[in-house]
Amino acid sequence: MSRDPDLYLFEDVDSLDRATTGGILFAWKPTQLNTFFIGAATGAIYSDELNDPELENMAFYIKYKRAFRF
Repeated sequence: MSRDPDLYLFEDVDSLDRATTGGILFAWKPTQLNTFFIGAATGAIYSDELNDPELENMAFYIKYKRAFRF
């Protein structure tokens, strides 16, 4: 997104500043009561100083979900 730095009251405003996130998720349900999730997420920053996007953090996770019947 382009913006006009002259419209801001404070200094040091980039004309281009963008944050992007992405993720992927895999879910496996072996039974009706059990679910496993495996995923990854990351983000990137674009600005005037960076010609290429700079990756921020990358996270991998595993989650187990169990449902109970009463």
